[in-house]
Amino acid sequence: MSWEFVSCWIEHHPGLASWVQAFGSIGAIIAAGYFPIAHEKVREKRDRRNILRTLSYLADPLEKIMQQLSQALLETDYQNRWLASDGSRQLSVLGKALTEIPASMVVAFEVTLLTDLKFACECAIEADQYLKVSNPGAIRQLPENIDHYNACRNCIERLQLVKNTLSGLIEANQ
Repeated sequence: MSWEFVSCWIEHHPGLASWVQAFGSIGAIIAAGYFPIAHEKVREKRDRRNILRTLSYLADPLEKIMQQLSQALLETDYQNRWLASDGSRQLSVLGKALTEIPASMVVAFEVTLLTDLKFACECAIEADQYLKVSNPGAIRQLPENIDHYNACRNCIERLQLVKNTLSGLIEANQ
């Protein structure tokens, strides 16, 4: 097929230009409506992935702090180490970071994960405050130590579930 034949055919159909213009206009209207929607979906997916990663990054140090606290609650040597370390300050910064994440940024199931992280942080802060006022190795405080220890262990189990869930959600949103 030569271009000469196409050119002749176009010249013999004077209404063709208006039809091409009509279909082009319809295509432009559809594209103008589709691109903002597609862009918004991409942005929402990126924001969700960022929130999931943030929660995951906060869960790791929180779990380590909880493990250190649980050891400090049962062993005098670890309690002295905890009190001499900067664990309280790390816990405070971690708590502030978790507080800064508004629940409105997470949707559906992620709200439960954020709540679990905040609950574990509150539990750790409570155990930290208890360690600051307790006497290392005091036998009469053993039941309270065990109560705080059990709370820490339960939070560690929840944190491990949260971390596993977050890693699965992050993989699914790649």
